[in-house]
Amino acid sequence: MAVAAISSTTTLELTTVSALTYVSKEGDVMTLALTGQDLNASIFTGMRFNSHCVKNNISYIADFEGIHELGGNTDNGKKIHTVLRLSKSNYKVQQRKRPHVVEASPGAAGAECFIETEKSKSGYIFDSTGKLKTKRVLSGINVSYEITDFTEIESLMLVFLRLQK
Repeated sequence: MAVAAISSTTTLELTTVSALTYVSKEGDVMTLALTGQDLNASIFTGMRFNSHCVKNNISYIADFEGIHELGGNTDNGKKIHTVLRLSKSNYKVQQRKRPHVVEASPGAAGAECFIETEKSKSGYIFDSTGKLKTKRVLSGINVSYEITDFTEIESLMLVFLRLQK
């Protein structure tokens, strides 16, 4: 695990209100945490902890063994994957639509984006500016997005074309 034990005494302001850990029958561990000022949901796999905080741009977690610093882009030699999921939604338009453009901040360059409707699922790669254009055949009433392996996403814009029957 990419953690380092903290031995000196320090005061940290917690940014997690709640953390719930689930262990499957196979022993896989997943912790769901509400983090940050806006209480955004974050999922951590392979890690058990009950609190999380950030101080001086360094992330820490706490568990029954102590406080640990999170760092690096691998965990026991395995690459850590970032994921942003937007669950299925009709985006307040109860009509068939076609996802047309997805535009994110430059930190999404090279990231994968999977878009799914009732009828199909397609994968795309963000260009160097953080933009991608979708295929014309992708359409539906409800649309979900999953963006993986990005550096940072500060903003995200979704553009739809409303389709006539």
